[in-house]
Amino acid sequence: MSVFRKRETPVENIAFLAICAGIDAVLSLVSALLPASALILMLVIPLTSAVASFYCKAKYFPIYLVASAGVCLAVSAWNISNTLFYVIPSLLVGAAYGFGIKNRLTSSFVLFICSVLSFGLFYASMLLVKALLEVDVQDSLLALVGLSDKEGAVIGFPLFIYGYSLAQMAIAHLFIFIQMQRFEPIEEIISFKWGSPILAILSGGAASILAFFLPPYGLLAFGFSVYWGVLCIVELVQENRKISYLFLGIFAVAGLFLYAGLYRSAAPHGGLALLGFIALGVGLAQLINLILLRLKREDPKILP
Repeated sequence: MSVFRKRETPVENIAFLAICAGIDAVLSLVSALLPASALILMLVIPLTSAVASFYCKAKYFPIYLVASAGVCLAVSAWNISNTLFYVIPSLLVGAAYGFGIKNRLTSSFVLFICSVLSFGLFYASMLLVKALLEVDVQDSLLALVGLSDKEGAVIGFPLFIYGYSLAQMAIAHLFIFIQMQRFEPIEEIISFKWGSPILAILSGGAASILAFFLPPYGLLAFGFSVYWGVLCIVELVQENRKISYLFLGIFAVAGLFLYAGLYRSAAPHGGLALLGFIALGVGLAQLINLILLRLKREDPKILP
């Protein structure tokens, strides 16, 4: 009998949730004993939470959240910041992802929203830990990797946290996607095809503007633009239309020239955010492609 399958009876749900809570407790204990391993181990906790919310009935999930947080707090009571900073946010984000996929929302949108949620909870837990324990988590993490005295590392910290948050969700997404292939594929109820180019344009434009004034936020917006820009490229390749590749090449090269021409004018350590011009161009290419496809469906004579 497969471990990863939908649970139906109360006993099955509670037993599976208990296993997930136990795994969370072990990870919490190890990360408390070996603080340097916390950043790696905490990549896994959203996976256990996502799997629990995906395979179990929703009415049992609050029990899992309370039990998992309680057990993790108990096994690492001497290091309460570990539970506040890593465990609880990861549990909440994993739950949001699992329920989103289970309810057939567009996976690319769920993945992005959950990574942003994880990013927000990360900063909220930083403020909570600083208020309760007077520990500056940002300084501690940068010191851990020997970058506490680097101005560029401080400015790029939000981008790093977003990348870390996205990696958490990507692990959960990859695992659940592989497992879903064993069942009947879940049909997404909402198409987000138009959203990818629009968000690539908005985030790429924001990154390019903020690079001159607020480099940390410009780099964060650049991280968003990379996500949506890559999705646009994937969609363009899947459609495999020559005119789409033409627009992609023109706008991407234009973005590269803008990046090179304006790099020296950006704020210190903010030049990388100007690569948002490229994501903006990719978004424009996909948006034009979608418009042309829409016109072609309405009047086949418009395009060959």
